Amino acid sequence: MNKVRNFITPILLLTALLYLFPDSVFAERKAGVGVPHILSECFIDAKEGFAAGLRGTIFHTENGGMNWEKQEISTDTPLLSISFCNSKTGWVGGKSGAIFKTEDGGKIWAKQSLPKKRHVFAVKALTPQKCWAVGDWGAIFYTQDGGKTWEDKTLPEDLILYSIDFKGEDTGWIAGEYGTILHTVDGGINWTNQTSGTINSLFDISFSSQQQGVAVGLSNTILRTEDGGSTWQNIKIDALSMQENTRSLYSVKLRDNNGIAVGDRGWIITSNDSGKTWKVLPVPLDVSLFWFADVELLDGANAIMLGMRSVCIMIEDNQMKLMGFMPNIIPIKK
Repeated sequence: MNKVRNFITPILLLTALLYLFPDSVFAERKAGVGVPHILSECFIDAKEGFAAGLRGTIFHTENGGMNWEKQEISTDTPLLSISFCNSKTGWVGGKSGAIFKTEDGGKIWAKQSLPKKRHVFAVKALTPQKCWAVGDWGAIFYTQDGGKTWEDKTLPEDLILYSIDFKGEDTGWIAGEYGTILHTVDGGINWTNQTSGTINSLFDISFSSQQQGVAVGLSNTILRTEDGGSTWQNIKIDALSMQENTRSLYSVKLRDNNGIAVGDRGWIITSNDSGKTWKVLPVPLDVSLFWFADVELLDGANAIMLGMRSVCIMIEDNQMKLMGFMPNIIPIKK
């Protein structure tokens, strides 16, 4: 596919860095100086969650993000996505085909091997035996034996696939470059293209049921479906400035009627009607200096978002809490 990729946002910039620079770019300059960017999080319930990011970083919390403990993993490779199917079993994927699995809640992370060395931008653990991984060059990998072997279902097209979501083990969606949305109803035996109506890259996709879902991406792109993706509606937020409309959304979560999406420059939007309408959450100047790579809904509309320099911010009872930086939470100036 001969299309030019415009690396104009932090996530796209990270993509460019993964291609253009060696691992040493991501190495810690000096011990104790700087904190790694967090790029992915996964919560098992409202209290227990995991997060992963640059320099082979994995954190674990058991109190809803109030405190985080660093876990040991035998890599300093950038880790781009983490997913758990229960409190014990999960996978984390990253640069150049890095893939690790834990079966004890992250005490031990065991390295596994994918069929090709592709950057893994998203993993989705369905059961202790079944997991999906997607990435660049159309990479789609699948295991049904706990990761002992991985099947190669890579697309023939040169596409970066950024996100994957499933409702159950059979029905799933993949989102990626140029407005790509793929759909399966047979557990990934076949993937079909859905018409998204946009050519903007889609960085995340989330379904609350097999019918209702949202996808977000470049230039404040928000898509919504009520029919499993057969049709997608482009959602606009009223009265946004030109600058606000150029911001990108990197992560979205939809559960019941609640939705939240985050991205560039402290960009946080929320929905209470299953994604039909969205409102911008005002943030302090301190927060507008950060970008958020991932967000999770904990319970109800409560959420936790992570991103640049391990910043950790919560929304609880419609109030924003500036938690500071992981793992030692240092309050941001209010």
